[in-house]
Amino acid sequence: MSWRVDAPRRARTLQNDCDVELVTQDPFVASAKRRITEQREPPKRKAALTASCSGWSDRPVSTPAKDPSTATFSSAGGKTNANKQVMEVATGPAFTGRMCAASRWIESQRPDSLFSDPLGFNLAGIKGRQNAMGAWILVPRTRFGDDFLIEKYHSNGCRQLVLLGAGMDARAFRLNLPELEVFEIDQQTTFDVKEPLLAHERLTVKGRHALGVDFNVPGEKETWPEKLISAGFDVNIPTVWLLEGLVYYLPNSDFTLMQQQISTLSAPRSALFHDAVSRSYVDAKVVVAGEPFISGSDDYPRLWQKYGFGKNSRAINFEHIRVNRSTRKLDVSPGTSSEVDPARARGQLIVIFFHAEK
Repeated sequence: MSWRVDAPRRARTLQNDCDVELVTQDPFVASAKRRITEQREPPKRKAALTASCSGWSDRPVSTPAKDPSTATFSSAGGKTNANKQVMEVATGPAFTGRMCAASRWIESQRPDSLFSDPLGFNLAGIKGRQNAMGAWILVPRTRFGDDFLIEKYHSNGCRQLVLLGAGMDARAFRLNLPELEVFEIDQQTTFDVKEPLLAHERLTVKGRHALGVDFNVPGEKETWPEKLISAGFDVNIPTVWLLEGLVYYLPNSDFTLMQQQISTLSAPRSALFHDAVSRSYVDAKVVVAGEPFISGSDDYPRLWQKYGFGKNSRAINFEHIRVNRSTRKLDVSPGTSSEVDPARARGQLIVIFFHAEK
């Protein structure tokens, strides 16, 4: 499943796109798709790309002996022998998190992968692996977020990461940032499935906190900052905010409220990254896992400027971001030609990568 509207235009990016659905000429992708369809176990690899404090390197990666998503867990995280069923998330937005995990796992199996997420196999579950998110967006978004976090960890002294709409993100287990506190916020149904699957995994950060919040529920969307602070978040420490696959699902009023809350919680030198879409994208009525895109803007720099995030602000047209398989990095076009402004975005279907600092 993919939420691309401009599929024919994006399909011409051939193997570098590594989209399971559209780029069938890549034999590696085709074999990955067969593995998902047949529900085979993931192949073992000698090494995979992973992050260290100094950058990216290779290290051994283990693969699961079996798929634990077919076990039933109690609310306390322990296995139970009664009523064995496949444990699954209860909402469409939560299921997109499993779709994303599947795409990250597929990418991790490539010899030229841009990142390694071996936990993605289990976090996706059977249904997630059958409906992997389009790699054309998921792979570059994940690597962009990784690079952004690592850079701000070193350059800005950011020692907190908040993942709003965290889904099945596993950065706390795959990025070696030993002084980082990670706060994951998403619907409780996500963590009901996710936490048992991670119970025996080793953190690669200082700490991790999972907070169940539904931004669509009155009361919860207003009070999550208090819950975050109660979990140990420090408003005096520079923070990286990652909002991946979230903004376009929020009503404009809820997004404005979230901007105000992030601004209040953020110390100087904090930074944020999120993907988004232009206003015309909303009119195209894109739906993913039953959930429509309901918000978009042609001027995200202006929207964030008034909440203090105006430093090093940039809205990048996704068409100017390329996966470079030979270097295993992203190539982002420099200069203003790749930036989205109201004049360029008007009437256009544009996927946007936005980042800024406070």
